[in-house]
Amino acid sequence: MQRLLQLVGGTALGLVLAEGMFWVADDGAFAHVNFYVPDAALGVRLAPGATERISFGGNPVTSIRVNDAGYRGAEWGPPQDGEVVVLGDSQVFGLGVEEDQTASAVLAAALGRPVRNAGVPTYGPGEYLAVLDETLAARRPKTVVLVLNFSNDIFEKDTPNTQRHAVWDGWAVRLETAPDAVFEFPGRRWLMSQSHLVLAARRAWWTPPEAWEQGVASEGTWARMMAVATGPEPAAADEQGAGQADEVLLAADVDRAASERLELEYELVELYRRAIRQDDGIGAHGTDVTDLGVEAAIRHAHPGDIVEQGYAESSRSITVTAAQLREGAKLRAGLESALVKWAADNKQDDRAKDIRAALASRATLDTELSALATRVAEEVSGRSPLLDVVAAAKARCDAAGAELVVVALPLDVQVSDTEWAKYGVAEKLDMAPTRVLLADLVTNARRLGVRALDATEALAAAEPGAFLLADLHMSAKGQAALGEALATVVRAPPPPAMPGPGLPVGRTRVPTWSELELGKEVVVRGSTKNHCSTRTLREWLLVECDEAPAGAEPLGVLPIRGAEVLTGGGGRTASLVAPLLPGREIVADFVWSDRTERLTVAWEGDKPRMAFAPTAAAEAPVEPRCRAAPQPWKLRDRFDDFTRGCEASFPDACDAQLACAAGTRAPIPTCPDGQANAGSAGFCYPLCDDANPCAADTCTPWQGGHVCM
Repeated sequence: MQRLLQLVGGTALGLVLAEGMFWVADDGAFAHVNFYVPDAALGVRLAPGATERISFGGNPVTSIRVNDAGYRGAEWGPPQDGEVVVLGDSQVFGLGVEEDQTASAVLAAALGRPVRNAGVPTYGPGEYLAVLDETLAARRPKTVVLVLNFSNDIFEKDTPNTQRHAVWDGWAVRLETAPDAVFEFPGRRWLMSQSHLVLAARRAWWTPPEAWEQGVASEGTWARMMAVATGPEPAAADEQGAGQADEVLLAADVDRAASERLELEYELVELYRRAIRQDDGIGAHGTDVTDLGVEAAIRHAHPGDIVEQGYAESSRSITVTAAQLREGAKLRAGLESALVKWAADNKQDDRAKDIRAALASRATLDTELSALATRVAEEVSGRSPLLDVVAAAKARCDAAGAELVVVALPLDVQVSDTEWAKYGVAEKLDMAPTRVLLADLVTNARRLGVRALDATEALAAAEPGAFLLADLHMSAKGQAALGEALATVVRAPPPPAMPGPGLPVGRTRVPTWSELELGKEVVVRGSTKNHCSTRTLREWLLVECDEAPAGAEPLGVLPIRGAEVLTGGGGRTASLVAPLLPGREIVADFVWSDRTERLTVAWEGDKPRMAFAPTAAAEAPVEPRCRAAPQPWKLRDRFDDFTRGCEASFPDACDAQLACAAGTRAPIPTCPDGQANAGSAGFCYPLCDDANPCAADTCTPWQGGHVCM
């Protein structure tokens, strides 16, 4: 008996010494959060009162504590005036930095207001909204900051955490890697989550399955991202036309056509997956949804998400996530051209017939939608996959009297390509095209009247060192940059309201040249003398002047006064198109090689009075760079306003610049901060209101906002 006791005692002492040795080796830290508890609604929660030392990827050891509310940091106490709640995942939580180094702590210091860090690792958009509901009910905050993380939120939007993560002995692991059941015994939870000796043994015995870095199905791919990006925008209240029977009928027609168009988009994405994914580098990463499901079955009950020390959160390789973001962004711009090319190269394949049929049906619906868009205020493009998350959060905040602020948080390699080096990647992926995803989110949020911040610029200014070693999480430097940029947004006076999408009732988009040629001739005094053709179509006026018999050459048109005036020409013509709206004056100088004639449109009641009259000679407009494009004769069919965002949005794409400048919204420019797409052409105009007057032009109402036009 004594020998047995000695044996047991010696074994226990040896285990204690071994535990101490491994504790020292690990500096008392673990590579992952180890105090999760299961939650039926959110998948996981943080255990109140838990503490931990954490270190991963060669980064310094930091400390974590959880308050009674289940969030990081000190106790929140009772609600306070001016409270700010920050929602998000592990980036908001601040994995890898101390709690006083998080963006929330920096924001609190900058604002002098209480800021509550409600970020929880593993959470996604669905969980953010659930936490928002809880905090709005319990604390009634004044401001809510919703941080949407482009490393995973865009893939997780429609997959709840209950389908992504499970708790295994206090660790949160990807659902596919969790065991169906475990053998329970007293002290198991502590032993499996707190023992450095047990963790070391697990590391020693675990061998990563083949292609472990490629991820699992629940992490999502570009296909899921495309699926959530093609739906119609949330309906906006139409104050001018609400309740009118004809508007209801037209809206129903748009909804039906948009729904059918959406189904076709899903079909085209699926055809793309089945037909050509292997040619686009996706197959090389092993990231097809079906393939991931097979891999997950092989990995079941593997403890890799517990023992791996490379990343703070269990996740696939950064290369795979970056490839998925890039593929989704590319498809948004090039899905149709890729499908057309594949169908042309594989004419005998049955899938090619399906592709051609789907594209033909989509073209028919696009024509119908285009016709409807001339009669109703509706936009069907430029929608962020995360827009409905923002819309839902705004509705909740509005109901509770809180202001919503949205942050678009980029992946580290979207901020700087120098971040690839820490992952040991031989060939960098060009992430510049994916930044449109963040721009779309910010633009869509602002159109909903929500303040929004694209954090890319602030984090880029903090480089090098904005992110942790060998990990995508922000460093203390990056967290500080985000917190300070966010403080600037929160402190600033409310910006002018963003106009809503679409057109006001009774307005139509800029007609195409072919449409204008069908217009009705109208009388404009002096037009015959100047060799000008004048026509109207719907509410639009077209004035086109060509070379006079005497040989004087038209050099261009200079708008002087009037909203939504487009000018252009080419091939020895000069043209102007503008809406003829009662009470709205138009003044423009037509410049010939030997003279200048001023066109004036004035109003007598509801009748326009239009006339040319000689005026002081003016210099011809500066020719845009894109005038040098091939086939200059095509410029006759365009109206060229390059100054309203087209040249800035498409600096290296002359064809896109010209198409934008034509004013037919295909494409429309991306507007900088302080400007918005407005007018029938969708050009960029400065926002304005009583507190932000126009430096030039007139502060003009447009779709619920005001712009300088």
